[in-house]
Parts: sequence; C-alpha cells; structure tokens
Amino acid sequence: MVLIRPDTVPEEIAMIVRAQGLLTARGGATSHAAVTAKRLGKTAVVDCRSLEVDEVAGTARLAGRLLGVGDWLSMDGRTGQIFFGKREVVSHLTQANRGYDSRGSHHISNFPVSKEDPR
Repeated sequence: MVLIRPDTVPEEIAMIVRAQGLLTARGGATSHAAVTAKRLGKTAVVDCRSLEVDEVAGTARLAGRLLGVGDWLSMDGRTGQIFFGKREVVSHLTQANRGYDSRGSHHISNFPVSKEDPR
C-alpha cells in the first residue's frame, strides 16, 4: 500500500512503517518523508506538484484524477514518475546494492491505494 499525504511528520511513523511506499504533495530531498523512506528502504516520491490531498474529505487527486481505495499506482523512486495502474517491474538488483541504484532509490514499485486514518 502507498501512503498518500500532503507531507509527513514524525508522529505518523507507525503508518509509514506499515506502508510500502510514500507519495507526498510537498517535500524535498531532505524532507521527513524522503529521509524516512530511504532509511526504511521504501520507495518514495515527494513534492509531487500534481497531487492534491484533502485531509478533511479524505480524498486525493493525482493529475486531476480521483484516487480510490484499491486503485494501483506505480512509482519510480529514481525519476519521480508516477503511473496509474500496475507497470512491469524491471530491476537489476544485486546482493551488493540491496535494491538501490547509485542514488539510493528503488526502481519502479507497484502499490494499491489504501485509506488510512492518520490520527
């Protein structure tokens, strides 16, 4: 499951640990979401300008498209690209690099959208 948030804060660590990936509307290379995802070995895309998260309504839109529980997203943590649906996952992983490329990001990962109450 992918955790979709405007941004993340330390109090959400339990949700972040349960999630397989993170997608945030705000952030940068040193943001809480990016640093935490890297330390936990999760795929993350932060500062996604086409992501709108309405925490009050509990909804999210990506490029204007409403995301529903169970929808699949594919994210490339190296490039920041996000795709609707499942994509073929191609990786050239070795024991030495443990799933990371030279910049420390995972290759494309597929995630179902899940609804979690952040509180």
